[in-house]
Amino acid sequence: MDTSSTKLRSRRISIIAIFASMAIASGYTLSMIPNIELMTFMVFITGYLYGSHIGTLVGIIAMSIYATWNPWGGPVPPIFAAQVGCMAFIGAIGGVANKILNVSSNNSEKMLGAAALGGILTIIYDLLTNFAYAIAFGLEHQLLLVLIAGAWFSIVHVVSNTMIFGTLLIPVSKALKNVLGIGNGVTEEIKWKENSP
Repeated sequence: MDTSSTKLRSRRISIIAIFASMAIASGYTLSMIPNIELMTFMVFITGYLYGSHIGTLVGIIAMSIYATWNPWGGPVPPIFAAQVGCMAFIGAIGGVANKILNVSSNNSEKMLGAAALGGILTIIYDLLTNFAYAIAFGLEHQLLLVLIAGAWFSIVHVVSNTMIFGTLLIPVSKALKNVLGIGNGVTEEIKWKENSP
């Protein structure tokens, strides 16, 4: 393995560790406020900046650690699987969103697109985790009741993430690019893949 490949691998590991740590920290920071959280956004923006591969890994690591040591209790296998799977998916979609949202140079359009993605991804997350909750506690035949019971919490979650994605994606991604000295995340991902042994 040559020196450049070793440096690229080390850099990739560092980035995954840094962003996973930030996602976990954001989860604990707002853990006492039900259904308002920043972890989804942090995982998404990792994919947005560094591509789907990195976003997926950060989603898996961050949610696995957070769900295992959750302030609200330990992991229940079906719910844990749904949470980790959804967060991995969100990280992957972040990489896809980089290509879609950057087609437009209009910040208003990017904000609306980011807000819509935030809302849609949160709806998917809540539906799948509620379904997993129903399976975990033998309520799969009463799924509608489970969804109704959690409707208020889901509404808060969807609305808050819609606002978070819409207002934070552009300024936070610009700030992180400046601080970390990065360019287009998808380009970085392609370079890593091309230089992998």
